Amino acid sequence: MRSRCRVATISFAAAVMWMQASSVSCGDDGRATELFDHALDVGGSLAVPTVAALARAGLARIELRNGNLDEATRLCGEAYRLSEAAGDSVGRSSAAHILGVTAQMRGDLEEARRWMSERIALAREEGNAAAVGLEASNLAMVERQLGDFEQAQELLLEALDNFHRRRDEWA
Repeated sequence: MRSRCRVATISFAAAVMWMQASSVSCGDDGRATELFDHALDVGGSLAVPTVAALARAGLARIELRNGNLDEATRLCGEAYRLSEAAGDSVGRSSAAHILGVTAQMRGDLEEARRWMSERIALAREEGNAAAVGLEASNLAMVERQLGDFEQAQELLLEALDNFHRRRDEWA
């Protein structure tokens, strides 16, 4: 029975991650907020930090898209701390990504560099090549803004190589 609960929890966490991506691309903030609030309730009641952290990160993406940088930072800070306490790299990785983008939007490029670098390291640990490529591309833009054109080029080449090897049509 315990293994079935674990499989269901992992499946639910994957669904929350899918909802994150959908909320960004579809723009139905009201429905996405309902789904993330529900995931937050479920994650909390089942004491599953990954689900709760991903739900917070999903809500943060909505706030970020609406220009509410402080609220996005607060939500992702909570998601990051929750995930870190639980030893959950998936939730930390998602929160680090959004914290990096938020810092970049604020113009705090050193902070953006720190979060994006952490996300790349976490994604490598997870074996998540898609996240490595995406974040390398994001970090390249930050490095360009900071004036480190060689590092930016190196990161872009890594991202392109990553996307090419995976035949990533999205990139």
